[in-house]
Amino acid sequence: MKICHRYRNIIDSSLEKKLDMSDWKNYSEDDKNCVIYVHDDDDNKLAIKKVVGLFAKEIAYTFWSIDEKVKLKWDQALQSMKVLEVLSPNCAIIHLKMKRIWPAKARDCVCASEILQVGDNKWVVNNISVEHSLTKNIENDYVCMKCDVNMFVEEELINKDKPRTRENVVSTITYRANIDVGNWLSNKVLHNMCHKTWSRVLEELCKCVTKK
Repeated sequence: MKICHRYRNIIDSSLEKKLDMSDWKNYSEDDKNCVIYVHDDDDNKLAIKKVVGLFAKEIAYTFWSIDEKVKLKWDQALQSMKVLEVLSPNCAIIHLKMKRIWPAKARDCVCASEILQVGDNKWVVNNISVEHSLTKNIENDYVCMKCDVNMFVEEELINKDKPRTRENVVSTITYRANIDVGNWLSNKVLHNMCHKTWSRVLEELCKCVTKK
């Protein structure tokens, strides 16, 4: 259920963006059931992964979790995470610090992070950059990234005539990101980074869910 707060319109504007796959082109595939797509007209990137044996809710909640220990288990690019404000049981303002990739400066991002159930066994997590009063106290030796990230997770039965068990569910993860990392990192470089890291990130996320 959506809860009204001062960032409601910003989050909703991101979720209203439609995914017309005819505008995307296949960029890469791997042996882990992950396909990366890119959009030539903007900085959008998209990854789609199917996984058997994991429920949509547990994947979505692991991705959204505002527990730093959980985030660090699957996001190898993350250095630290701090919760600046909890807006509701399913929405918080978080400050993410990313590991430095030489020779670039380290990046950080302040975003509103929300998880919503949008259908039967269908969930969405939205992370979008926002401004917050507490950022005045954040050190400025980081380059601030601008992020607009959605993860949609939908669960289906493999065999419709059998009950809902781990052995009989497949979840489709659709991960869309529009990220402005700042200055010298070009769109082409970012495409290459996505190709090399997104499949691994989603794989680590699923491993983290499995180990719970």
